[in-house]
Amino acid sequence: MRRLPDRRERPPPATAVRRAFARVLRTGSRTGTLETGAKHGGDGGTEQRIDLQAGEHIVRVFGRSDKVVDQIGFETNLSVYGPFGGSGGDPFEFKLPIGAFVAGFHGSAAKLLDALGVLYYQDASQ
Repeated sequence: MRRLPDRRERPPPATAVRRAFARVLRTGSRTGTLETGAKHGGDGGTEQRIDLQAGEHIVRVFGRSDKVVDQIGFETNLSVYGPFGGSGGDPFEFKLPIGAFVAGFHGSAAKLLDALGVLYYQDASQ
């Protein structure tokens, strides 16, 4: 299984991800804004909504990819959501460090999602 690189970029202030969608994120309590991006992933499929409970946070992002991200799933401290998508490519996973919270996602895409990365915040005292 391929492991995604550990990136320690400091994102905009956020304490946790409250909702995650295929294309939509609502970031932590400090901003309280809904951030939407362009649609990626072709014309097929069904939008899947994930509502995280109070106190629930993402601890692992996993899926399958080759030239494009074909599948994605999220593991939280309470549950597993997905996998969503196809079965092409090789497995990947990114486990967040203990005490870290997802602050957002970044990536690149043409018609399909080519790359996906996790931006996370970790308190310096952790």
